[in-house]
Amino acid sequence: SIEIQTRMLGLSFDKNIPAMLMSNDRIVEEGWKHIVFDYIQTLILEGNYCIARGNWQGAIEIFTKASKLSEKKYGQFHHLTDACYSNLAIAYKMSPQGIDIYRDGIEECYKRSVDYAKQHQGVDPTNYADSLYNLGQFYQAIGKYDDAYSTVSSAEEIYRLVLHKGNPLLTEVASTLGEIEEARKSN
Repeated sequence: SIEIQTRMLGLSFDKNIPAMLMSNDRIVEEGWKHIVFDYIQTLILEGNYCIARGNWQGAIEIFTKASKLSEKKYGQFHHLTDACYSNLAIAYKMSPQGIDIYRDGIEECYKRSVDYAKQHQGVDPTNYADSLYNLGQFYQAIGKYDDAYSTVSSAEEIYRLVLHKGNPLLTEVASTLGEIEEARKSN
């Protein structure tokens, strides 16, 4: 939800965000000074609102713009740049054309997310594992089973180090590895 995304960016949530997102003129006019202090954060919120409304093409355009601006302003290894590329991959995957049309774009976004998370794994190793897991699931979806297996296995190693034994994510990852292994044998 927009409220969750706003809080994840460390901002206060304003109930008028959906109305403000309806009009770019209003965003520019009001400047969102009381909500957002960075234009890239504004774009992330607007892109997520597009996703929530099913406007995949709008989300793709916004996250593409935000990714380029964030990388130029902050560099490749900044949390906002990572957020832009991660959200762009989600918009690509959720669009009606999905993986068929946007395969290269999705892979690039996930690889960038992995690169970012790897640089910051000392701060949050689960973020690195999550990025690897997402990339591995993408490889599984496009039939790159060897890449999928090695990537998800790397994520599993990290998860085993940082999560408690009963965490359901460990079961999910083990199940995904089993599915990938079966697919590898079939092909």
